[in-house]
Amino acid sequence: MKVSKVLVGLSLAIVGVSAASSPAQAQWAYQFYRVNVAMSASHGVGTPCCSGLQTGWVNATLNGNNRPTLSAAGAAYNGDNQIALNSGDELPWYAVGTGVEADGSGFNLFGTASFNTGAGWYAAGQPNNTTWQRSAHLTGIAANSGTSSWTLNGDDDAWLFVNGALKVDNGGVKAFGASTTTTTSVTWAVGDKIEIFFADRHVVQSQLAFTAAGLELTRGDPNVSVPEPSTYALMATGLVGLFGLARRRRMS
Repeated sequence: MKVSKVLVGLSLAIVGVSAASSPAQAQWAYQFYRVNVAMSASHGVGTPCCSGLQTGWVNATLNGNNRPTLSAAGAAYNGDNQIALNSGDELPWYAVGTGVEADGSGFNLFGTASFNTGAGWYAAGQPNNTTWQRSAHLTGIAANSGTSSWTLNGDDDAWLFVNGALKVDNGGVKAFGASTTTTTSVTWAVGDKIEIFFADRHVVQSQLAFTAAGLELTRGDPNVSVPEPSTYALMATGLVGLFGLARRRRMS
């Protein structure tokens, strides 16, 4: 009987996870990186400014590594601040490797879904962005559902994905004040994975802001896919089935 109670309790707890909603827990998980401008073909020293707001530079879905990739249009662009990669290549600013170092500063500015980093959002310990430039991968899991307008501002590249699909496109090297992108009538549901990818790519200023009226978040691992609410239901159903099997064996 103890086993059956545990199984039922677990099934109820799992179902409850998909419905949990607590604005007080609204927060982002985050990983910051610092990109050495002298070691990246996509971050030039002394390059002209600015390309301005550019949409269509990244593909509409994240790749298998949960990273944005350069689109054909992005690869074909050869103006100011071009991204020097081939079409389909993974953008190099969101993984530890050559020219990129994980920035473990623990820079925690998130208490709600909406935020503004303020100007001068430089890599940890850096007074400016002439040697190291900050990039970031921010992730949250929707704790509620709704529809509203979402606005993204970035100096420089900024892209927002929901469940791996591009929703707000704010690419390009540009001044923060001239970079507003608003997407109206964005609909989200409990369990949706909200991700922002940011990259500072010029040696003047760095700033990121996001607004999504009504969105509530819980912390999500940037590198882990989130099961759909239906998956939780299937898991609960499986546990209830195990409970039934255990009960029949005890009665036989």
